[in-house]
Amino acid sequence: MDGLDFSSPFGFNGTGPAFNGATGPNPTFNSKTGQPSNIPSIPHIQVEALTLPDLMKNPHVQAMYNSWKEASAQVVQGAQLQHSLFKENNRLTAEVTALHKRHHDDL
Repeated sequence: MDGLDFSSPFGFNGTGPAFNGATGPNPTFNSKTGQPSNIPSIPHIQVEALTLPDLMKNPHVQAMYNSWKEASAQVVQGAQLQHSLFKENNRLTAEVTALHKRHHDDL
């Protein structure tokens, strides 16, 4: 299916009869859902009730977590660089101030 992975740790793995818009010459439809009756239904899952280990089994959740972790590391690195530059700026300001003072004292 176009390289998409519909696997799930919750029992539905996307396998079953393929659906291409019709299920045969006379498809039957579920009156409640409007879906063809021979397509397996996906169980309704309350995501809020899942544990973190169960959520992390989902490749999309894992990818979001990895992206968040990478972005967090970049933010920390940026804050550390900013702090380092702030300290260097203070050191250079003090050095320039001392040089100005020494220069004025020599005059």
